[in-house]
Amino acid sequence: MEEKKLKRKKRLKKIVAGILLAGILVVLFFLGMFSTNIVMKLVVDHGNEVMVPNLVGENFPKAADICKENKLYIQDVSREYSSEFPVGYVIEQEPVDSSIVKRFRTINVVLSKGVKMIKMPLLIGTDLELVKSQLETLGLKIGKISRYYNQEIRKDVVISSVPAAGEDIAVGGTVNLDVSLGSFKDKNKVQESSSPYAPEGDSEQKINYEDLFE
Repeated sequence: MEEKKLKRKKRLKKIVAGILLAGILVVLFFLGMFSTNIVMKLVVDHGNEVMVPNLVGENFPKAADICKENKLYIQDVSREYSSEFPVGYVIEQEPVDSSIVKRFRTINVVLSKGVKMIKMPLLIGTDLELVKSQLETLGLKIGKISRYYNQEIRKDVVISSVPAAGEDIAVGGTVNLDVSLGSFKDKNKVQESSSPYAPEGDSEQKINYEDLFE
């Protein structure tokens, strides 16, 4: 009987030892898998970063090719007027160039709508000072001012403009003006002064010879 009990205990110990060993092996296996995944993730992630290229100033197809080469995506999120870049060119990007991002990140870009165009207002018959204020409000600049004697239009009133009323002009564009010096008969009373909006020498005094014979 004693001998049977000893054999049974030995067999039980072997079974327990086998279970413990199997449990240890299973734990070691999962620990090995976990640590391997961490190491692999670190290695992969380290090579998964790229530097964002500069896309500003490139047209959209070229910018898309650049992103593709760098394993990045591109998305056109909005469009704005620009006097610097032609239609369809990138004027802004997010993230900005030289940023470090994960591969396959989407780069959002703003594309140019080109220069904003407006219609020239009617300036003929308007005082020069009022015209200056009106053009400034529209984002336009005064260029060359030419002054003429005129029998019918009083001094410092606009006779004509280039571009003319109704024509298209880009915001930020320059408008040249012809301005009256008043009647030629009163030329001795006229005190000519250059426009502060025009470069020195760009203000001209001219005679409308047709007025001499009226």
